[in-house]
Amino acid sequence: MRQVPTDRASNLSRPDVDLQAEPAGNEVDIRLLLGTVRRQSRLILATLALVMALAALFVFTQVPVYTSTALVFVDPRVKNILDPELQTNMSADVGRVESEVEILRSDSTLLAVLSDLTLMTDPEFAPKLGLRDQVLVVLGLSDRASLQDGERAVQKVLDSLRESFVVSRLGRTYLISVQASSISPAKAAQLANTAARVYIQQQIDAKVANALGARDALNRRLSRASGEIDAIEEKIDGFVTTNLEAIASESNRADLVALRMQLEAAKSQGIRAGSLSSVLGRYQEQKDWEAIARELSSEAVKSLEQQRSALVRSLQAAGTDTPQAFDLQGQLARIETDLGKQVSEEIEKLRLQSQVAQEQENKLRDQLRETVLANNLPTEMVSDLYRLQKEADVTRGLYQDLLQRMRDAEAQADLQLPDSRIVSVATAPTRPSAPKIQLILSGAFLAALGLGVGLAFVYENFVGGFTSEDQLEAVSGVPAISTVPLLNVGAKGDETRPEIAFELVRRPLSAYSESIRRTRLAVELMTRAGDADPSGRGKAILVMVVSAVPAEGKTTTAVALARAFAITGRRTALIDCDLRRPAVAAAVGVEPSTSLIDFLSQAVDTLNFRDFVTVDEATGMQMILGSRPNRVPTDSLIESGRFKRLINLVRDRFDVVVLDTPPVLPVVDSQYLASYADLAVLVVRYASTSQREVRAAVSDLRAAGGDQLVIGAVLNQTEGGATGYRGKYQGYYHSAPT
Repeated sequence: MRQVPTDRASNLSRPDVDLQAEPAGNEVDIRLLLGTVRRQSRLILATLALVMALAALFVFTQVPVYTSTALVFVDPRVKNILDPELQTNMSADVGRVESEVEILRSDSTLLAVLSDLTLMTDPEFAPKLGLRDQVLVVLGLSDRASLQDGERAVQKVLDSLRESFVVSRLGRTYLISVQASSISPAKAAQLANTAARVYIQQQIDAKVANALGARDALNRRLSRASGEIDAIEEKIDGFVTTNLEAIASESNRADLVALRMQLEAAKSQGIRAGSLSSVLGRYQEQKDWEAIARELSSEAVKSLEQQRSALVRSLQAAGTDTPQAFDLQGQLARIETDLGKQVSEEIEKLRLQSQVAQEQENKLRDQLRETVLANNLPTEMVSDLYRLQKEADVTRGLYQDLLQRMRDAEAQADLQLPDSRIVSVATAPTRPSAPKIQLILSGAFLAALGLGVGLAFVYENFVGGFTSEDQLEAVSGVPAISTVPLLNVGAKGDETRPEIAFELVRRPLSAYSESIRRTRLAVELMTRAGDADPSGRGKAILVMVVSAVPAEGKTTTAVALARAFAITGRRTALIDCDLRRPAVAAAVGVEPSTSLIDFLSQAVDTLNFRDFVTVDEATGMQMILGSRPNRVPTDSLIESGRFKRLINLVRDRFDVVVLDTPPVLPVVDSQYLASYADLAVLVVRYASTSQREVRAAVSDLRAAGGDQLVIGAVLNQTEGGATGYRGKYQGYYHSAPT
């Protein structure tokens, strides 16, 4: 009887599903996925509603952020306004634009923006105290002002400002996009434009600084060149002075000495005039008119100084806050003004005298040198003088070149142009850039849908109970042969075993009775091939009714299934194999005097088999019952020879034998019993038994019974009658007479 084909049984519930086939592990079953979505549609919709509500709450509680963009064009050419022909094309320098992008992103640019817009006091960017800082302030361990000022505060504002800017190059062009974000549209545009303006101004400042640096370097070199010229001139003058008497005596030229005396006089006059003008300038800044009058031999200045002194004395005698004092103060102011003008004229005269004396000195020096060189001098003397003269000429040429370069650098500092320019100023945006409501809600919808489907798959395959035959088949991998509705027949609306056990007899046309007959039919179809004896007295079909865990309705289902077979006229036996917690006797409402455990415990088979059998008065089936709970291990009794002889005996005497077995997961007895059974009916309680437990029970039964054990599942105590497509016919059951 163990070789039981399943081809006919596969036509019972699903014509296109092999009841014994394992779900493919590496294939995607579209129908399975669609069935999961259909069965868990409430969970998916609830997840979708929750996620969308959270997304909407997030979106509509966010402060709108506006983004404004300024475009900056980077000109890669080197510009020189003093010489336009020196402009060169640097279009091949791709790194130039990238460098400018990094400069725009730099802290120096952001610090300049921070300073220009005074963002340290701006409510949006001002440093805010974090939780740690607030705790320190409350505890008095820190000062709020110190936390909102200093380098740390500046760094916080700088970080906030950096997050508000996005600077990027537009493709391979020379355009740089400067995007600034703010909660205010006007401020966003102001930030972008200020950053672009600061960046360009920094370019100009850098160029001016470079030009001024070059000017300062040239000026230092020019000073050294000027010193070198003075040193050579002194050498020449010293050479002429040293050899002047010898030259005059040899050439009979007395005018050389006179030229030398005129040169010294011009030099002294120039030095005296320059020194006096400097002294008078300092006195004028200090308004020391008396010292000026002493140093300067000018009658006009002395006369004005005398008038000023007299007015000062009169003002001191008149006192303060009197009409005469006001008049005297006015006269004093006019005198000092006239005195200042007169002193300035005298200083300018002295400067002019110093300049004339300098020019006269240079002229006399050149004349003296030319006169000396025009005479017939010794060769050695001429050679030395010529060498000094050439050295002086070279130094003067270098001096003139440096002077010209310094003037060019000064001119460039005033005429610098930036390498970049703003080609599109930022304007205040009319729409916020964030939050992107449509994008967020669309993404939330897709994410919620995916999350809902994922949760549905996890719940259906790993967590929740079973609510349909399709789900039971898909998850357990065994056919769902029937669904048994919930009966509220107890005194308090709860199911009681005796009432349920007699439902098939008392109301044979009820939905419950029909579901039991459907279970019987499934068992017949799944085991029909074993009935091959022509005499009609082949060995019995051994059906074990089992559950994964207790309280699944296994016993009442076993009693009802056995009565269903007995009603058809089959010789049926029901054996209560739950030796630890027998329950069949309570379900049929009898009190047996002897039980199965008594039979198995006998050392010698002295009792007759009929002494252990109880006949069901309603259907005539024979029952071997249990009488009391047993707390000792019972697996050894099931494996004993007496139990094997019992199984062989009932197979020979009956057509159908139903075994009410213990739950699979708590005890191991059912796994031993699986080796005797032809078919196992796994009772699963509706929306209660976890999927993990059912899969574990199926796995244990298959491991114990092997490939020859046929397993079918019954979804018990379903709400509202049979589920699935049979639920459409509930009215038929209700309208049928009972």
